[in-house]
Amino acid sequence: MINARNSCGIAGLLAVSMALLSQPGCGEGPPKPADPAAAREALDRALTAWREGKPAESLKSDNPPIVVSDHVWSNGARLVKYQIEPGDRRAGTDQTFQVVLWLQDDKAKGKAKEKQEKTEYNVGTNPILTVVRPF
Repeated sequence: MINARNSCGIAGLLAVSMALLSQPGCGEGPPKPADPAAAREALDRALTAWREGKPAESLKSDNPPIVVSDHVWSNGARLVKYQIEPGDRRAGTDQTFQVVLWLQDDKAKGKAKEKQEKTEYNVGTNPILTVVRPF
């Protein structure tokens, strides 16, 4: 049985709960999805830098900076050429691209052989440019 005292307590608890739920949070809402054109440009800049022999870390000082994570690039493979395939798609907040890479492993004994490899890159544009090759 609910009496006057209990109903005031319940009403007060409900009022406090509603006030807390209506307060803005720490964030600015859900993360923004990547801009497809900016993502493609960032991927092209990153792959061009690799083809030109630059280390991935060097892109952090570009304007705008790009943070790159690519285990093959970091392990010393040389990019001879690349082709970004049509049909990129959104994956969460990132834009995902299929890319064909032509690589040379300069660490191989004897003459370095060129190999073609198809891979995927996830590119983010918010709040910073990121280019990530999944393992």
